[in-house]
Amino acid sequence: LDEDRLRKKAKVTPVYRNRASMIGDPCERRLYLWRTAWQQAAPPEPDLQSIFDAGNRHETSVVGRLADLGIRLRHEQVPFEWAGISGHIDGDALDEETGRPVLVEIKRVSPRAWPRLRTAADVRDAHGSIAYVRKWFAQVQVYLFGSEPAYDGGLLVLLNKLTDRI
Repeated sequence: LDEDRLRKKAKVTPVYRNRASMIGDPCERRLYLWRTAWQQAAPPEPDLQSIFDAGNRHETSVVGRLADLGIRLRHEQVPFEWAGISGHIDGDALDEETGRPVLVEIKRVSPRAWPRLRTAADVRDAHGSIAYVRKWFAQVQVYLFGSEPAYDGGLLVLLNKLTDRI
């Protein structure tokens, strides 16, 4: 039953411009095909669709946990468009010291990658089996550079998929 539900839910969405989450992908061919041949892509398999669904549920949970820590999001899923790039910023919060907005992006991380990602440099310079996390750094940089009004900085919140720690 669940597999049928997941198959019905799985969709291929149109891609007319680069998405911020794609920036930083090392394969220019893949970037080109995402934009020009998206309609030929297969919908996500049930396991992948289930991972996407879990990510959405966890994001809601993380927003509540951040509020418990004193980081209250003012806005969520903020539409972003700049220089032919689109996306949705997970949220923004006010820096209590400066009163200026700070971008907040939330990502789920495998338990194997978790211990290797402690600083911005760890994300920016990730290699090997976790090279995909470099895209997160690029995504946040694009959001910071192209947002108007500007953000004072960004907070990349990582959630361990196994332990549920942020």
